[in-house]
This record gives sequence, C-alpha cells and structure tokens, in this order.
Amino acid sequence: MRTKTKLFIAAILIIAGTAGAADQRIQYTEEMVGAGHPTKGDTLNRLMLIEHNTDGTHKADAGTTLGVVLKSTYNANSILAANADDTPAAVTIAEQQVAGRITGGDIKGLSVAELQTLIGSVQSATFDANTILAANADNTPAAVTIAEQQVVGRITGGNIKGLSIAEIRTLIGSLQNVVEDTTPQLGGNLDTNKKLILHNAALNDHEAEGRAVTGTAGENLAQGNVVYKKLNGGAWKWYKYDCNGTDKLILPTGIATAAITSGNTGAILIDGQMRDDTWSLSPSADTAVTVYASATAGGVTLTAPSTSGDQVVVVGFLVGGNTIQTAFGYAWIEI
Repeated sequence: MRTKTKLFIAAILIIAGTAGAADQRIQYTEEMVGAGHPTKGDTLNRLMLIEHNTDGTHKADAGTTLGVVLKSTYNANSILAANADDTPAAVTIAEQQVAGRITGGDIKGLSVAELQTLIGSVQSATFDANTILAANADNTPAAVTIAEQQVVGRITGGNIKGLSIAEIRTLIGSLQNVVEDTTPQLGGNLDTNKKLILHNAALNDHEAEGRAVTGTAGENLAQGNVVYKKLNGGAWKWYKYDCNGTDKLILPTGIATAAITSGNTGAILIDGQMRDDTWSLSPSADTAVTVYASATAGGVTLTAPSTSGDQVVVVGFLVGGNTIQTAFGYAWIEI
C-alpha cells in the first residue's frame, strides 16, 4: 500500500512540474502498481487525468465524460437548468426576467408579461387615464373608463360601467324634477320664499291646474260641471248646481275636472283654471268676461240669470278660449 501511494503522488508531481512536456501521460510500459496487479499504463489516466489532453489541457467533453458541469459552461447572468434528464445547461436570465417555467414550456427567463400571466395579475399598461379594473365574465379583468359625472355601477341586464346621472336616478328611484312625480306629497308646510306660483294660461281642452280636493259624487257628474257640496245620508257629497234648483242656496264651490260616477271619487277644482270646450263660451270684444252658474244643472253662462228667484252666482272669469279662472264666493244675489 505504501508503494502505491508513493507512485500516485509521484505521478501528480511529475504532471505539475513538467507543463512544457509534449506528452505527460503515464506510458504503457511504466509500472504503476505492485507485483501481481494489472500493469496497464493508463491506469492513472483513468483515475485522475482522463479530462486532459496529451499536452495537459482540458478536453472539451471532459465534463460529459465525468458527469459534471464545467465552469466554462456558465456565461454571465446564467443559471444551470435541465429540460430533459441528465442534460444540464446554462440558461441566460436577461434583465427584468425571473427564472421559471410556464405551461408547456421549458425553464427559461420569464418576461414581465409571462410572469403576470403566470400569477394572474394585470399589467399596469392596461389602465388608461380614469379607468377601473372590472370583469364582466369570470377571469377576464379589463379596464373600464369612467367619464366625468359618472359613478361605477351596474343596472339590470347590464355590465359594470360608468353610470350616467339619468341611470343613477332610475337605479335609486329619484326624480330630476317635480314633474316626474305623479303623486307628490309634502312633509310639511310649503314656504314659497316670497316667490310666485305660476299658472299656465294656455290650457288644452279638459285640462286644469290649481288647487283641488278629492270628492265623492252624489250623482253622475260630467267633466266641467259646476258643483256644490252637501251632507246627504250622513256623507258629504258633490252635486250639480242649478241657479234655480232645490238647493240653489247652497252655493257652488268647485268644478268636476273629470267625469265621476255616482258614489265614486274624483278631483274637484276649487281654485285655479280649467278649460272645457263644451262650455262654448264666446264673449264679444271687451265684454262678457264674467262667468255665472246657469239654470241648467252644472252649466255655466256669460249672461247673468234674470228670472225671478234665480241666484246670480259668479263662478269665475273668462281668461282664454273656454278657460275659466275660478272665483267662487266672489258675488251672489237673488233676482
């Protein structure tokens, strides 16, 4: 054993000290081991110097032969990776990359875009100015632009988007103006703040505006009938006024704004304007603008009643074609 060790060390020393020799390999005729053992000259080469050429330089395939990776394999900014068994190789990782592997691919330097896809993130470049991230289907986030005067939301049957003011009002059930509410109610007294409540004089046929009450008809009422109210059978009801009728002393205080069947309820105009072309009120120029209750039940006239016993009751004043501005209680006298 001591003889073997000495020969082994001697071989190493010879190689180290004879770098300029043409052939540093142990020759076949040289004895490397003791008697009774193989005397092959390449024994030491197989053990230690198999990675060298005859001039002492490394063989190009030495790493493969020995099953190791040489340092010369690595270029700058590279890692060791194998994409098949027993085939390690250097993989360069460029700037702004990380080492990884995506579905169906090899180990490599993954770009920012590939990394975002891998971890399920969204690139910042996706966002333009004034946008949000939203998905209208699973796993499909996208930028949605929100314009000025909009909020983010979703209405029935729609996608996430910027909702307009009109869509918001529809969503929350609010009104843009009072006109949209057909049954408005005040929560307290109305303070007009020293302002006027304007009435539109240009009414269409059978239109009315002003103050009205809900009343029960004591008989069938036609639209435009001048009516009075009395207690009948324990209930207050409205009836057509006749200036020479049984109840002529119960003065009229309203006009039926629509036809009301006996026993049913409807709106009775008590202060305001109403137009009804069936009145056929055609005044002469600059005259006959006062409207009176007639001797026809519920009717009106521009001629003051003159029959004995008639009640001359002013209903209002003509302010337009067949348009009456009510003035109940303004004047009353019996003929």
